[in-house]
Amino acid sequence: PLPTRLLGSFDGENDLEHLLRLASAAVSRLQSHQLSSLEQSGLSEDGKVLTTWQLEIPMRNQQDIVPLQVRVQREDEPEDSKKQQAEQPAQQREPLWRVELAFDLDPLGPLQIQAQLLRGSLSGQLWAQWPATARLIDSQLDSLRERLLDSGLAVSDLQCHQGTPPQGPRTQLEQRWVDETA
Repeated sequence: PLPTRLLGSFDGENDLEHLLRLASAAVSRLQSHQLSSLEQSGLSEDGKVLTTWQLEIPMRNQQDIVPLQVRVQREDEPEDSKKQQAEQPAQQREPLWRVELAFDLDPLGPLQIQAQLLRGSLSGQLWAQWPATARLIDSQLDSLRERLLDSGLAVSDLQCHQGTPPQGPRTQLEQRWVDETA
């Protein structure tokens, strides 16, 4: 679907040229998303193996299509460390999973979610930029906690904050990874 700001610009002779540029930008965006969703592996500062999958999923919200940005990360002990720790119980060698979501849904506004899962225990932080949305989410956290417990997860921490998450040395989830007018 074409963004509303682009639809108003169709007004005559250059419509075909404009549509071709939009189609080219859409193909470029699709190719970029396919490349960025490939598995990426690296090492963290403390030597742990990080495997990251990153993708953007189109999601329908009433008449609009909005992107849902997803980053899934698995943190494992390095192979050398696994051999040294072979005596430890398997529970202590389980990977740490992180999931980050970012989206902007009308009427809730921009939301970001960060969750971690380790040994069946889930912790999560939610950030809503709008105060009313943060209050609404905060009022529903107990219900979310109950549903997660019913699904078999141990919930150690769930919090909602107003604003945006603090950014460390890693890259934050952006509104758009690729400019649609490229």
